[in-house]
Amino acid sequence: MRSNRFSITVDPGLTALLRREIVELWVLATNAGGSVGFLPPTTAAIVRPVANQMFRDIEKGSQHLLVGREGDELQGWVVLEMNAMPRVRHWAWLKRLMVLPALQGRGVGRQLHDAAIEHARALRLEQL
Repeated sequence: MRSNRFSITVDPGLTALLRREIVELWVLATNAGGSVGFLPPTTAAIVRPVANQMFRDIEKGSQHLLVGREGDELQGWVVLEMNAMPRVRHWAWLKRLMVLPALQGRGVGRQLHDAAIEHARALRLEQL
């Protein structure tokens, strides 16, 4: 049974399906005019090498992935990068926040943003 509830998952397993969904959303966001690192028109073949580097960084633990879904549909994602330098370990960056173009303006990006900030706070508390 398909759930229609929006949910956010932190650090999901990077399955082949999720990797493909992330690249597809990245292409859609770019081609809709989003400022997400590429110029339109772009393709999965162009985005995939950059995405693969991001996936490696996530697997190493230097970045954290948050994905937003409604049911089975990936609606958006954001990457959180914590600073590894000791004196500024409390710094974090939100990188590559993307939402399906058809859903922009409906609060998906805001929910991902807020969840990423909460996760950064939790990670910071773990470091104390």
